[in-house]
Amino acid sequence: MFAVGTMNQQINEFYRELDLKPGADLSSVRQSYRQLVKVWHPDRFGHDAKLQTVANDRLRRINCAYEKLLAYFDDAGKAQTSVPPKAETPKPPPGADWLEEVLKMSSVNSPKRGRPPPGTDIYQAGLNRHRARDYKGALDLYIQSAELGNASAQYGVGFIYYTRRNFVPLFGANKHFAEILRWWTKAAEQGHADAQYMVGIFHQLGWCTPFDEAEARKWFQCAVAQDHLGAKERLKKLGVLNKINAVPVVNLFLGDTPPTAPPPK
Repeated sequence: MFAVGTMNQQINEFYRELDLKPGADLSSVRQSYRQLVKVWHPDRFGHDAKLQTVANDRLRRINCAYEKLLAYFDDAGKAQTSVPPKAETPKPPPGADWLEEVLKMSSVNSPKRGRPPPGTDIYQAGLNRHRARDYKGALDLYIQSAELGNASAQYGVGFIYYTRRNFVPLFGANKHFAEILRWWTKAAEQGHADAQYMVGIFHQLGWCTPFDEAEARKWFQCAVAQDHLGAKERLKKLGVLNKINAVPVVNLFLGDTPPTAPPPK
């Protein structure tokens, strides 16, 4: 009895961490989690180091509570004892079916120790959509995971924007490529080799960023350190021709052809 009572106390604490009353249903857990992630994302507090530290700690606790509640609901026996029966199960809102995929994978793919953050499962669900050619669904999931700091998802967001022309936003080509560079730079800074390769190309060719051979070389070398073959080839092309390519008019005649971004694994 003591063990059961202790477990229930822990579950109730996880509910409170998500600003919910104990016993709230799965739909409420999902909705509250997504709202809290937006409120406490550290990027919102980049101007204040102390607030960013507080936000990092709060987001860590929110992620932990959410992960524990997902595992709790995934156990059918626990769900039946903790959630009162209802006449009709509430339907998830449109576009929220990613949660079911996350639940299916959470108990199978996550090791008992060193379990990856929730963003990893969301990214994997997005990757499955991507492989099924559901690019809109994949993009939605990639963005959710990328906002949690998942480097693979950050690369995935840039990849879809880069390769799927029907996803070009209305704000213009320059801002579109700047958005791609923003996501890929985030992934590159976390050590994603393909992102490092593509960021190097943006600086090598001066796409939506000043031509910077030194910056291109830096990112290519980072990727080469991870045995990236494309980056090795690009290092050989840094030189006089790249400086000529930096001139827009000349680039029309002598410019390098943009390579296809390596697909997500």
